[in-house]
Amino acid sequence: MFKACKAELVSTKQAACELGVSTATLRSWMKHQHINIGVYDKKDGRSRAACYIYRSMLDAEKRRLMGDKYGARSFKDSV
Repeated sequence: MFKACKAELVSTKQAACELGVSTATLRSWMKHQHINIGVYDKKDGRSRAACYIYRSMLDAEKRRLMGDKYGARSFKDSV
């Protein structure tokens, strides 16, 4: 499992750029659990949520989405 205390956090903007999507799309995917790259934390009574994206989980998700060189799938096929 991932060690949260030593994990490097990535900004939502940077993660969205690496995945090739908008920040709004990335937040929506995290909210609806379409992508597992961190924690989507929305407190009761709040209008906004906080997204904590971990580098190790983002890299693992990018590897999963890209597949290997010979059997690569597009991101839209996996969601």
